[in-house]
Amino acid sequence: MTKDLVNVVVGAGLPHYFKNCIDSVKSICSEEIFAFYNYVGDDDKRIVEGMAEETSHRGIQFFLQPNQSGPRTGSLYQCYNRALAYAAGEFRYVSFIQADMQMMWWDSKIIDACDQIRNSLPADRRNKISFYSQLPIRGKRPDYYSIWDDYSFASVPSILGMADVGIFALDNSIEHTLRFKGSEKQMAEEARIEGHIVALHPYPFLAPIPFPDTIRDKKHRPLNRGSAYFGTPILKLGDRKAPTPNFNQPSMHPLFMEDVVWPNGWECLTPYWPSDTEGTNWLRNRFSAASPLSLLFWSVQKSGRKRLFPTSRFRPGFKKVFHTFVAFFFEELKNKFKRSATLSTPSERSGRK
Repeated sequence: MTKDLVNVVVGAGLPHYFKNCIDSVKSICSEEIFAFYNYVGDDDKRIVEGMAEETSHRGIQFFLQPNQSGPRTGSLYQCYNRALAYAAGEFRYVSFIQADMQMMWWDSKIIDACDQIRNSLPADRRNKISFYSQLPIRGKRPDYYSIWDDYSFASVPSILGMADVGIFALDNSIEHTLRFKGSEKQMAEEARIEGHIVALHPYPFLAPIPFPDTIRDKKHRPLNRGSAYFGTPILKLGDRKAPTPNFNQPSMHPLFMEDVVWPNGWECLTPYWPSDTEGTNWLRNRFSAASPLSLLFWSVQKSGRKRLFPTSRFRPGFKKVFHTFVAFFFEELKNKFKRSATLSTPSERSGRK
């Protein structure tokens, strides 16, 4: 008999994130888990092998392989494709989860909603839809829901393309016609051409760790948490004043992670940023995300409290903020010189006469 869903957790080089993610899934969801880990060095491998020995009896299948250097998504997508091959014919859906995320809640209505939305589609589209399962984040885009306003593809907001976090149906031909490859951008474009749809799941359940460490970081920064938080989840649900997930309504949207999920015993800037802090994109987004909310640049969240300024070590940290400001300044200076050079061309000067 085909089972409903398998959760596929993929991690690399950060075993504490990997464990946190697996623990969060296992603690609230009874569905099976495929846990893929791309180890970086022998010590990293031994840590996860020990983790596998301790938890294999809990219905988790572990798969370890050396991490591929080079393409950012190389090892990640290799694991995704292996998972598709293992799960085909055994499960109706696969939920892809990256290890720097945490499952915050679960209900059987999440799968029911996938069924209902797919069944409402024309037959030729039911095999070309996936469901975006990550909580919306204010800090990711100034107007997060601006791209989710098209109901022409499905009964919920949808876009053409593909995301690498979400729920995918396994009774279609995805493992034969659309494999995970290249970069996320390249894959999304190929999926768009093929007519694949990404639907905004009405009940999102995955929260990314804000300002996370990544395998590309030269130095990993431990979370500044006291001993009281040892062994506890990295993220927690908000306090009693925070909105609570309601599966009795047609959709949880609009909903933002900043309102319902908090750092558990550690502090970070708010609105959140869900990816690495290399480059200046996170800083540029922060300027546009914080202003409409009347938040100061240094506003932080920690364990149910918001502050206008950090009171302890915080993510991403003063050093990272300073270095990014410097890089941002020189980028803007370079752009200004480019604009000035363009306006100084002979054609521009003649146009001003």
